[in-house]
Parts: sequence; structure tokens; C-alpha cells
Amino acid sequence: MTFNTQQLLTWPRVHEWAEQQEPGAIVGESCTNSTCPLANYLRDQTGIHWSVGSSIRPADGMVQDRLNKPKWVQRMIDRTDEATGNKSGHVTREQLLAVLEQVKNEAEPYTPSSSDEGLFLTLLTGQVCQKIQSEYSAGRIADLETYNCLSEMARKADMQARKLLQLLEGCQQREEK
Repeated sequence: MTFNTQQLLTWPRVHEWAEQQEPGAIVGESCTNSTCPLANYLRDQTGIHWSVGSSIRPADGMVQDRLNKPKWVQRMIDRTDEATGNKSGHVTREQLLAVLEQVKNEAEPYTPSSSDEGLFLTLLTGQVCQKIQSEYSAGRIADLETYNCLSEMARKADMQARKLLQLLEGCQQREEK
């Protein structure tokens, strides 16, 4: 993976993702490993499928790709499953937000590093590129010249964000040594 995916497992990031979903939206299935809300969140953020069980790992990943599971994440998973009677069932945005509020105080305080902020910028520019594409596909951007201009600006911003993230991660790795 090109960035530290472990940094995605923070309460504020998962909460923000949940809030961005449409009201009433199904954000996952309880009591499942590959379609639970956390697996869907990680897929949306990284573009790869995840398995969330006794460990959190890419569905086709290796042992070294596993993520540490903070206590609040395990409690979120447990409470999400409890919300559907510990049986497989749809989990709505509102149910997930309620569970997140329940585990909020159990989450460790989060202080973003410069590498975290670079990652956020990279994720944000990727979302902008996707939004421009979907707006054009839906016919809400009718002018091809406007679409091309917006797409080019978003691609340039995305490239700059990725370069910044690589630079920041390189600095962070040198500091850790």
C-alpha cells in the first residue's frame, strides 16, 4: 500500500465517512467480514476490498498487510452486530452513527501528523475527481470543455497531493529511524 492505511482507523475519519452517506443509506451488513460498515469504509478510502474479522486485512492481502484493531473498533463491530440481534442484517447510516457515538469516549485522542494531513488531502482530491466524473455522467455538467477543464485541474491537484504525501511519509519514516 502506498500510504499508512492504519491511519484511516480513527474515530473522526470513520464518523466523517458515516456522516457523508445519504440519510437512510445502507452502509453495510452486520455479522459479516467483507461487507460490514468498516470493510465498506476502508474500501471507499483505499479502493480495495477488506476483510474485518479477528484481524483487519485486505481480502487478498498478506499477514504483513494486517491492521492493528484499536479497542474502540472492536467495540464498534460488536455493537453494530448487537444492533441487528447478532444476525446478519442491514446497517443504516443512522445506526452506525449511533454506535459511533456510543464508542466515541473509548477512542484514543487523535492528533493528525503532517503525513495524516497529506493522506487526507490525497483522499479528498481523489473524491473530487470521482465527483466530477459522476456529475458529467449524470448530465449535470453538459459542456465537455468545462468537464475537461475541471478534470484536468482535479488531476493536477491529485498529483500534487500524492507527491506531498510521499514527501511527508518519507520525512516521517526518517524521523522514526
